[in-house]
Amino acid sequence: MPDFLQDRIIEIAKEVDAAVVSANPSVQEHIVLYNKYLSEDKMVVLVAHSQGNLYGNIAYLGIDPQYIDGFGIVCRWRSLYDDS
Repeated sequence: MPDFLQDRIIEIAKEVDAAVVSANPSVQEHIVLYNKYLSEDKMVVLVAHSQGNLYGNIAYLGIDPQYIDGFGIVCRWRSLYDDS
């Protein structure tokens, strides 16, 4: 896939994810809890299946950047936000 197309798809996905977070109180609650646990020096590992992967990837966007190293998602599919 050409870089320009991949970049645009990722840009659109991030916009959609932001809209889903703001419209979904359940995802917002999870983000608050994840950040709370991470601020207490706990690690969070989300083992998701099916739609849980979607919500996990969206919640990942809400993790405070200072805690991101303590958060992980276990799933079969590579995240759109994975730069590797």
